[in-house]
Amino acid sequence: MSLSFLFMVCNLYSQLWIILSTNVNSFLIIECSRSLLASCAQWIIQNMAYPNLIAFGAKVVAFSSLFRTYINC
Repeated sequence: MSLSFLFMVCNLYSQLWIILSTNVNSFLIIECSRSLLASCAQWIIQNMAYPNLIAFGAKVVAFSSLFRTYINC
């Protein structure tokens, strides 16, 4: 049994579960969010942009921790 077959079975089962357990509005929000996250992940993988994103995230964390330290003192 190949992994792609197993992946497709699990993917179709999860799609069916989402369709049956949510209403139309929630389903559309989930589908749009999934497409947006998939396109962002594809951009990160194809452009090798993750070092820039990690550096940006580290700067955000550093500045927010400095701000919290400044506010608490």
